[in-house]
Amino acid sequence: RTVIPSTERHWGLKLFDEEQFQHESETIQRALGIHLGNRAVEQSSSELATQSYELLQGVLETFPDDSTVLRIQSENLFLLKTPQARLFAESALQHAPQDESTLEILSMISVFTGRNQDAIDYTRRQLDLTPWNSIAWMRLGILLEQESDFVKAMEAAARATEINPRFLDAHRLIRKMALKLNKNMLAAKHQRFIETLDTDY
Repeated sequence: RTVIPSTERHWGLKLFDEEQFQHESETIQRALGIHLGNRAVEQSSSELATQSYELLQGVLETFPDDSTVLRIQSENLFLLKTPQARLFAESALQHAPQDESTLEILSMISVFTGRNQDAIDYTRRQLDLTPWNSIAWMRLGILLEQESDFVKAMEAAARATEINPRFLDAHRLIRKMALKLNKNMLAAKHQRFIETLDTDY
């Protein structure tokens, strides 16, 4: 049998240990970067977004197709008001076209860059995946109102209240659309909901 000299065994083990250490280090760096990115979104913190971005850029040098990291980077850059946010989000969507969170951030980016139709399209794709998402229905309603499609805006807000009957802003949007459409009884009905919910809060 072949006997590997002790020096070769030593260097082989050392190389394996270095590769394993690098892999574990990148795994920790990825996990920490994602954690900081999620906290940045929760707290609307540009400082945390910057820390997360710097960590995850190193991860992307090794794993450029990591859709989760690409999406978190788009959220970081969105918080930092950087135009490249869209590029990261679009790249993430290419690698994970059914990712609801990526569709949501693309919708938000589109809203804040004045691309209403893109925002509507992304929100509808998001709702195809998560039809129980009352916040997405509400976002769709607001976007459709801005496009002067009052009937569909009211329908979207109504879906939001079906999912969450205590969704105060959705009731307000329905009342507003009902008044525009001369549906005064419907507007009065939702005004009563609003008054009741306002009292509860």
